[in-house]
Amino acid sequence: MFENNQDITREFQEQIDRCADAGGGEVSIPPGTYHFRPIELKSNVCLNLNAGATLIASPCKADYFPIGYNHNEMGDVYSAIYALEQENITLKGEGTLHLNGSSFYNMDKPSLV
Repeated sequence: MFENNQDITREFQEQIDRCADAGGGEVSIPPGTYHFRPIELKSNVCLNLNAGATLIASPCKADYFPIGYNHNEMGDVYSAIYALEQENITLKGEGTLHLNGSSFYNMDKPSLV
């Protein structure tokens, strides 16, 4: 399964894909700290962050890519977790999801496009 304090992107995406291919299901993240690069959620998949689980998105901008959606004012959209044209997705649990937004944006200062 997932190894504590490791990059779990590939295994994480594979489990999501398997659940979706089977018609749906749950991907359960056990207690521990896990690092990931962008993942795509799929229809009928539940992501369960168990108590004590922490998912940390990459703080490196080079790990991200345009997800296929364009924001009118901001241009291409980049995201750690995304889903396009999907439905019935659930994120639940008592764990923590740290998306590292402060690595990319200074919320105290307006951005200029």
